[in-house]
Amino acid sequence: MPELVKILENEEYVLYSPKVEGIPESSFIFSSKPSRALLSQQWLAGKDVQRLAEDASTVFLHIAKEHGPLKGLAPAQICEVVLLCGGIYYGIGKAFLRVFGKAAQQCFIGIKRYQEPDGSWKANASYSNFEALKDNATLVIGDTIASGATMAKAISTIKEEVLRRNMRLNSIIVFSLAGGVDGVRRLRAVEEELRAIWPGFRMYYYGAEGIFHVEPNGTDMPFNNPNTVLTPEMSAELAKKPLVFEKMKCCIFDWGNRCKNPIGHWHEFIEFCDELLSKETDPTKRAEIKRWRKKAERDIAKYQVA
Repeated sequence: MPELVKILENEEYVLYSPKVEGIPESSFIFSSKPSRALLSQQWLAGKDVQRLAEDASTVFLHIAKEHGPLKGLAPAQICEVVLLCGGIYYGIGKAFLRVFGKAAQQCFIGIKRYQEPDGSWKANASYSNFEALKDNATLVIGDTIASGATMAKAISTIKEEVLRRNMRLNSIIVFSLAGGVDGVRRLRAVEEELRAIWPGFRMYYYGAEGIFHVEPNGTDMPFNNPNTVLTPEMSAELAKKPLVFEKMKCCIFDWGNRCKNPIGHWHEFIEFCDELLSKETDPTKRAEIKRWRKKAERDIAKYQVA
């Protein structure tokens, strides 16, 4: 049975080791106030989500610097790979400045996933900029992982560039605000592939608040599934919002849409609420869903004011 084993706890975060078959050996799950807030309020979008993501990325970098693979490394040895466009909204660059006091070296990959006729997911990389890439670097990548198609393609693109330059790759640290178990397991296969090229290579995975079941559509990651393993802190937060646990189709919704197209997200969320209301008969639950809907309507209205 998958479980989370507590490693350490302080005022800022609780860190766990996930005992889940088939994921990278160096995998960690943390719980923090900003990540719990982000994953329990799906009606939030725009600046509120970006602020919470940046705060959660700051927690992640603190953990990796104090207790993980960034400990003892100089900023010159670290490079963020920004995945356009979802990864940019993790705010790792700003978080890096908070934690290290210096600007992060950054590479960029323009990447978009697509669905094959058989339902499987793949991704295309249409743009890359690796000017900041150094030999034997430790790379940091933040993005939301579900099927893992985007992350696998991104790392493949990085591998090709490193080999083209006849360089080495020390390690990759992946951070996901909501990591699907399918995608995290895919990282294990990627790690083994890269170790065959660079024997000392290490893959590290950091996830916020749990490892999530991925629905057959390859996108949605619900709380309410026996294959989802949540931190006790996230479970306690959801106990205060039982309908979020019970009804929310995805813990993170469409991440890119929430950040770059907040009005689009709110309209999508209102449609989701209307779908729930069309089936729900319990008066208490209907009232709560209507409150969710009202929050989205309120935020749309705020965007109409100059």
